[in-house]
Formats: sequence, structure tokens, C-alpha cells
Amino acid sequence: AKLQNIATEFLKKANLEDANNFFDELADEGKVVMLEKGRIAYEKSEVEADVSAAAADEKSTVLVIVSARLLDERHFFTCPAADEKGESVHPLTLPLETAPPALSKGIVGMRENDSRLLYVHPPACDGMTEMFGDLLPPNALLIFDLQLVSVNAPEEETVGEASFAQK
Repeated sequence: AKLQNIATEFLKKANLEDANNFFDELADEGKVVMLEKGRIAYEKSEVEADVSAAAADEKSTVLVIVSARLLDERHFFTCPAADEKGESVHPLTLPLETAPPALSKGIVGMRENDSRLLYVHPPACDGMTEMFGDLLPPNALLIFDLQLVSVNAPEEETVGEASFAQK
């Protein structure tokens, strides 16, 4: 157990250092929008969003396609997942009022069919373990590929879809 604690502490420090370096590089490049300095940032899609499309706000329940990975490119979440035939299923239904705060902040302002690459620094990862499980490494920088399908998830379609709501 002592050796495991030493390894965990080493991993925490290494991950936090990697996250700090990554955010320093992001700031230097100037290619991102900082939602919270040094904590939450996103890259806009290369394709401009349709300004006439509906935009997500803090109270939206959105349908979103999410692919989430760590800085070392290991994926820890994908929705929609493929069914047993290899065909994709419904996007994630996500009430932004109960979503992890950094994920919610990254989606607010997105327009339907808009895409973003969201970066979340470890101290801004509140609620992520509850949503994605406790297998996330300590102090890991999280990267989300997001595509907003709808800003208003229809209630009748939420049955059988992947969804997240905190208790």
C-alpha cells in the first residue's frame, strides 16, 4: 500500500505539471478562448457556426456528441457509442444545470451543429469523476471533442438514450 501511495503521489505531480505546461503553451499560442484563465479553454471549430442556429444557455438540456480523452490521447468516454452492429446510437442528453461545471461552461454559447475542442485543467474538474467514473487519473487534464446536436433535447426521446443527471 505504501508503494501504491508513492506511485499515486508521483502521478498526481507529473499530471499536474503536464497540465500546467499544456495550458502555458495554449496561452502562448493564442489560438484558444479562455473561459477561466488557466483552467478552462476551448478551440473553435474551423467551420464557423451558423449564427442563426439556436445557442445553448445555462438552463439548456442539450443533445451532444462527446469524445473525451486524456492528454496522452487515451480515450475515457465516447457518446454516442456504437451498438453491437457497429451503428451509432443517440447522442448524450445533458442537462447543463446538473452537468460538471467546466463541461457546462464549455457548451454554453455553442450553436446547434457547432463543434469545440474543450480543455479542462485538473482544478476545474469538479463533478467529472461522478460523470465519467473513478478511473480518471489524479490531476489529469481532460480534453473533450464536442458537437452540439440540439440545444433542446426532446423529452420523448430521452428514454433509451445515454443521459447524465447528478442526484
